[in-house]
Amino acid sequence: MSTEIPFTYRFHPVGQGLFSTGTLLPWQQGVAPFHWTFDCGSMAKKADWISQVSWYRDLVLQGDTLNLLCISHFDKDHVSGLGDLLNGKHVDTVVIPYYTPIERLVLGAMQERRRGQDDPEYNEFLSNPVAFLIEHAASIRQIVVIHRSPPDAPNWPYGGNLRPDSPVLSLKDRPLNTDRNHRRDESESEREQWHLKVWEPRSSDDPPPIAAGFPQSLFPWDGRLCFVGETCHLRAIASTIIGFCPEWEFLFFHKPESADVVSKLIWDIDRILEEDEELAGHRPTLAEALRDEGTRKKITDAYHRAFGRGKRFNTAGVCMYSGPFADKQDWTAISIPQVWHGVPPVIPWSTSWELCPPWLGRHRRASILYSGDANFQPKQHRDEIKQLLTDARWQRISILQVPHHGSEHNWQVGSANEFHHQWSVMSADPQYKHHHPDQPVLLDLLGRNPLLVDRIVGVGWSGVCSFDVP
Repeated sequence: MSTEIPFTYRFHPVGQGLFSTGTLLPWQQGVAPFHWTFDCGSMAKKADWISQVSWYRDLVLQGDTLNLLCISHFDKDHVSGLGDLLNGKHVDTVVIPYYTPIERLVLGAMQERRRGQDDPEYNEFLSNPVAFLIEHAASIRQIVVIHRSPPDAPNWPYGGNLRPDSPVLSLKDRPLNTDRNHRRDESESEREQWHLKVWEPRSSDDPPPIAAGFPQSLFPWDGRLCFVGETCHLRAIASTIIGFCPEWEFLFFHKPESADVVSKLIWDIDRILEEDEELAGHRPTLAEALRDEGTRKKITDAYHRAFGRGKRFNTAGVCMYSGPFADKQDWTAISIPQVWHGVPPVIPWSTSWELCPPWLGRHRRASILYSGDANFQPKQHRDEIKQLLTDARWQRISILQVPHHGSEHNWQVGSANEFHHQWSVMSADPQYKHHHPDQPVLLDLLGRNPLLVDRIVGVGWSGVCSFDVP
């Protein structure tokens, strides 16, 4: 005996940015869908991407909960649409990386040339990403923060370069806006919900030392804030009337930016913040520093003095693997890529998988790997994520989101044969100033079917996963 769950993967056309969504659609009556989103942002004008977010909110989510939101990192082109996506929606679990206030200050300064003008909402996000999410969503049950593993060093992660009265230590996350209602809606849905559980947890409600004051900034939110070191494993378990629990798993891998990057800037940023303190008569907060154009420019100049023009800040972030739990998976059928212009087509699911869009036959490759802007150039990074996933999961990846819009700075040319996926997705706008994707990456991935998602064309897959019922 078996039961089948249809699923969809979508990469929305938002130009230079990333907005990817997925849905599990149980056929059992009374079981709610399971929805997830990986990043939501773009460097394009809002008018060019808001229709994608609105379509997803109004036609896919409708009254359902967004079960999982993963934010890979905090570049503007990956987070600019979060406010519109979350407005009034209930969210079960959010997964984000942890960046210290000084890292977010440097990031905000380094994004300056990409904005065109000051962006108050982006500054608000950087001044406290967790508070921003809570303030914009109707409710969030749980936020999982993935951080680097703290060594036994003073002033981690700054390597002991901070003096006790350093202005850097006074950079604090802004507090939660207490004028809004942040209480969770405890009302029960008429449909059975999926339960998203931390599997083999290595989590703690206590933040790492450098973020010791972080939870206090979130009062009076009554959700759960937990911290994990570098990796996390979540499983979505469906409640069904037949007593079978299909499981879909999500694995997260965070390769943090080297602490050396920020430590090289400590003395310069100390000096910059001290100058600001003399001018303002008080030590600037993180929010004030992010808003000040002069401060951002001085930090940008300091960064280029330290690293020249070659290094790009924030090449680290969270990768997410999504796929059926293999021990209960029997077979999978997945469609050929469905390319669309504008908003995605409505998929008329049938109770027979043979009547759905064209299939590539039955196999066990149903999984997807999202990489955000991760750096896959060092072999060590590729080996680490493969080790986390295990070879069995690595072999089941069908779709790869190519890191950093297909930039050759994040991909090792010649490494395509290390991967076993069928389709390579690059979300980019070739007319944007960086002209991604880069030709060497495209050529390297020709055997892995590269697909470009730009401002106009999106792509998605439909699939059905069959589970053995004991």
